[in-house]
Amino acid sequence: MTGGENDQFRPSEPLTRAQMSAVLTRAFDLGADREVEFRDLNHLHWAYDEIAPVVTNYISTGKGDGSYSPNEQVTRAQFSVFMARAINEDYRTSSTNETFYGGEWTFDGIRIGDSAEELQRLHGDPEQVLDSEYGFRWYVYHDDWDRYIQYGIEDETVVAVLTPQERWRSTNDISKGSSKSAVREQLGSRNQ
Repeated sequence: MTGGENDQFRPSEPLTRAQMSAVLTRAFDLGADREVEFRDLNHLHWAYDEIAPVVTNYISTGKGDGSYSPNEQVTRAQFSVFMARAINEDYRTSSTNETFYGGEWTFDGIRIGDSAEELQRLHGDPEQVLDSEYGFRWYVYHDDWDRYIQYGIEDETVVAVLTPQERWRSTNDISKGSSKSAVREQLGSRNQ
């Protein structure tokens, strides 16, 4: 731990999620094998380079709403979970709550950046259209929970996708729920 501004350690202050990430990244000499994307985090954040390794090593997943909440305080229980995951890979998660933009991922045949026209050509009219707090509209498609998916549309373009199901696909046969060994077999490890 390096302390803060003006060479002050501030021992009585709580730890934030960003600070927790910095501590674990430094303590375990973690590296990131890709960039991470959360709606409230970008490369200009002071701890981005410490947060990315904690996320890409599946020690911290981010929040369920697609944020990382870097300034949120970490409880002692949360820190214990993060520490256990850093020490033992068996406790690590298999996915994150990142907001993936673009790339080679498709969601039921639709990519971020596809047109709303293409979405409706493939899937028809949505069951619901809801306003998002982020300025776009959610086109919600579902027959039941097993088929739930929603696409964020802004300026007639798909800008977001939300689905908890097995709807993610990649051009390299990796999908949501793929085992760590399958991912390593397809993509290699960060050490290769």
